[in-house]
Amino acid sequence: MNRICSIRFIFYFLALILLFFVGRSFVISVSTMAGQCASCVIYPILYMQHKLVDPFKEYFQRHKTAQEIADELATVKAEKEALQAELIVLKSTEHYHDNIKELLDFKKRYASDFVAIGQIIFKHFSPQVHFFLVDQGSKHGVQVDMIAVYNNCLIGRVCEVYPWYCKVVAITDGSCKVAAYCDHTKSCGIHVGINQLEQTNFERVSHLLPVKNGDMILSSGEGLVFPNGFGLGRIKESKKEGLWNRIVVEPLVNFKELSACALLHKSATN
Repeated sequence: MNRICSIRFIFYFLALILLFFVGRSFVISVSTMAGQCASCVIYPILYMQHKLVDPFKEYFQRHKTAQEIADELATVKAEKEALQAELIVLKSTEHYHDNIKELLDFKKRYASDFVAIGQIIFKHFSPQVHFFLVDQGSKHGVQVDMIAVYNNCLIGRVCEVYPWYCKVVAITDGSCKVAAYCDHTKSCGIHVGINQLEQTNFERVSHLLPVKNGDMILSSGEGLVFPNGFGLGRIKESKKEGLWNRIVVEPLVNFKELSACALLHKSATN
């Protein structure tokens, strides 16, 4: 009896195991079939997303990146312009300092209340007249017949004065005559403008007096306007013509590049 029960137990146990595996296989089959069906539904959606949604997504991502690059480029450009503007200020300050330093040293040298340093705001050089305007006028104490100098060189005379600026006739002007002498030979004459920036004349020098090319011409201080001891030019060429020496002078100052000058009375240099 017990033996029969044991056999039945074993038989039922094996049947349960068999049913377990059969049921599991059935569930897997059903699950696999359901997955297959679901894949048939999902695949078109995935395909449409891949073909339609992803390109749009990628486009907007690229567009956003391009916009970011454009923003960065604009920032860099703005920074470049700011640096360029700063560089221009520094360069102009440096240029102004270089130009004005010699004038400030000149002012210290004479230590006079009559000295005014100004910027040249306008130039006019023609075959008829040579003059320039300086941004110092009667409001700054400037008066007619004050002289204009740069780096110990005589460059002109104040001929007209207005409240905020003055007009200076250049030493290259045909009407400007300055009593002068040669530095080495001490030969005396008159420095005369001929309305040319590249050259002037040194006239009334006797053919009996020695003249040397390269010699510097300095103002002699004779007369009522121009003081003594300021540079005018260097002798470029000379030859004897009758009773006089014909002398061509090259100015010491480049009037085209001149941007500032000092104004002072003749008495300030005496």
